[in-house]
Amino acid sequence: MDRKSPRSYLAAFGALLLLSAAVSVRADSITFDVSTSTSALATAPGSSSGPFEIAFVLLDAGDVGDPNNNASVTNFAFGGGSAGTVDSSASVGTFSGDLSSTVTLADTSGLSSFASGFAPGNNFSFDVTLNTAALPGDEFAFFILDNTGAPILTTDSCTASSGECALFSATIGTGGSVITQDFAATDPDLAGVVTTSSVVTPESSSVVLLGAGLIALAILARRGPGPLARPR
Repeated sequence: MDRKSPRSYLAAFGALLLLSAAVSVRADSITFDVSTSTSALATAPGSSSGPFEIAFVLLDAGDVGDPNNNASVTNFAFGGGSAGTVDSSASVGTFSGDLSSTVTLADTSGLSSFASGFAPGNNFSFDVTLNTAALPGDEFAFFILDNTGAPILTTDSCTASSGECALFSATIGTGGSVITQDFAATDPDLAGVVTTSSVVTPESSSVVLLGAGLIALAILARRGPGPLARPR
């Protein structure tokens, strides 16, 4: 009779959990944690271009407005600053919410944008979730606008097609891939001090599965070879 040892079952269980975690990451959505240093916006000379606004844009691939994607932006933190009021004159397309809770953009038109005033603190951060099953070419972008309503200049290529002077952009690629870019300000007063960084935020279910799989394999390693695993 082929008897399986508890050790072999534990190894299989740990491997299965790790595989499940890897598979669950390939879901139809992906979340990014984005953070931008903004302390220079609250102090001279950077503040001379203020007051400033936060702007989010969702561009539809081909500018056709097929409703197959949305961006959910939440978990706003202002690093000692605060949210302001929505700028309806700079917000177009399909959008809802505000910086006190959640902002949602949908690509039912070629371009949807949201803008809101804010009081800069040391940094500004948020989470954005995108639908990776959308058509390749859909793009989400984040900007900071100066007191003229124009984006502050950044290391982005500063063309409308690429997300004009964005501080962060995420473009849906083929097969559910997402191409992200982090940028920094190039305005003379802000260059080198207004910078952005972003990381992928794993789904909570993936974190649980990955943790359980690693724990199972760690237990296996500590136990060492079991008596039923010895050669006969």
